[in-house]
Amino acid sequence: MLALYSNPKWLSVARAAVEGLTETLGFPVAQCRSITPAVDESLTNIVRHSYGNRPDQTIALYFRRAQRRHDGRVQQGLEILLCDRGPAVDARKLQGRPLDEIRPAHWGCTSSVKRRTRWNSPARVPRTACGWSGIRRRQTAFSEGEDTVHISTRRNDKTTIFDLSGDIDFANSPKVRDSVLREIRESRTPRVIMNLSQVRYLDSSGVASLIEGLKASRDLGSRFILFGLSTSAREVLQLSRLIKVFEIYDSEEQAMAS
Repeated sequence: MLALYSNPKWLSVARAAVEGLTETLGFPVAQCRSITPAVDESLTNIVRHSYGNRPDQTIALYFRRAQRRHDGRVQQGLEILLCDRGPAVDARKLQGRPLDEIRPAHWGCTSSVKRRTRWNSPARVPRTACGWSGIRRRQTAFSEGEDTVHISTRRNDKTTIFDLSGDIDFANSPKVRDSVLREIRESRTPRVIMNLSQVRYLDSSGVASLIEGLKASRDLGSRFILFGLSTSAREVLQLSRLIKVFEIYDSEEQAMAS
């Protein structure tokens, strides 16, 4: 069991724990990359919707090996249960949406897609409101923690290059969004290039920040370019059906020559 508070700064700790656990249990790399974002997005939804972005609430994660027999074979899996003390979900109000209705133009910081996995998936990540004895309420002084994203800016002729490193997640995406939008709107640079080669993790909040930068650039007639995407970041854009929305290159040389 892993217990943490609802401060977004703790999301990176949960991701590291899940990544380490799935690697230890022998999940293939591709499945590890799919399990970790599923847990991260579920935690983000709890922080944002169940707790209304309050940073002092408690969340517990329970991990259990699971298996079932299917077609005469035993399938191994991992069950991850997320527990919070927010309002219970009214199942009668839940309504699914076809993926075709989720369009890139509607992507924003306030929208989310809730992934539900089946038994043939490597992990199940249900969320429930429950109580537990492992965490006790008390008066606590909360540290804001250290930022896990670092931003530097270079200017070359009529181009601004943002060098990003670390994680662009729910905790850090506002910092990235503010920096990018300020540069686009105040400097009105004809071309903005985002160097993502040192970005370890990108979630839906980070994608939303990139979308806002793209939209602001288009409004001013500027170009907004990405390069150096990691495999996991590229998968997030593919999953959100936004990979073709951006102008993407493999290297800085290609981006500058475009």
